Amino acid sequence: MNFLDKPILFAAAATLRNAQLGRHIWVTPKSDLVIEGYPRSANTYLHRIVRAAGPKGLRIANHVHRRQQISMAVRYGIPCFILFRHPLDCIASYLVREPDLEVADSLKQYIGFAQTTLAHISAPQIHIVTFDDVIEDAANISSAILQKIGHDVTVTTELIEKATQDKRKEKSRSSLPNTEKDRLKQKYYNQILASPRYLEALELFEQAAALKWPC
Repeated sequence: MNFLDKPILFAAAATLRNAQLGRHIWVTPKSDLVIEGYPRSANTYLHRIVRAAGPKGLRIANHVHRRQQISMAVRYGIPCFILFRHPLDCIASYLVREPDLEVADSLKQYIGFAQTTLAHISAPQIHIVTFDDVIEDAANISSAILQKIGHDVTVTTELIEKATQDKRKEKSRSSLPNTEKDRLKQKYYNQILASPRYLEALELFEQAAALKWPC
């Protein structure tokens, strides 16, 4: 068991980290919503849009990339929007960004996110959102999220384009799709497919995608 699985320790860590960072990214009882998921699953893309479209001062817990964010959101009664992407694509993309990581450890983290989400799927706070839906229909997804927390906002294409600009020169670290990342991902595909836990991750993804939020 990870020490963050104990609610009292998670709460202490969240308070400390938010204070250290000067930002509200770990979920607390004061959070307005949680946007969380395995890395490279459109976390940054969706967060930037909701942040730009929502009211000033909106407290969005995000980018901690720990499964405990999900269970604590349920415990606190905070709406939680969990992003899911096909494991082959998001793990390959993550390894491009963090090449020192091991495939086995990356799959273990992915599986942990999925198992925690599915364990809490009956909770009214939990809403599964797929990567493909966010990329293809970001305006409606982000508008529905904001409506869910009491803000009737129409998200425009212009707002999305402005909010999601990524000016980083190193394309492999960009949060947006690009040909350089696609090229680098190719070398990881066979390693991921050959991993003993890949099929487990794939099955969990398919279960989660079948239960996605009908926003």
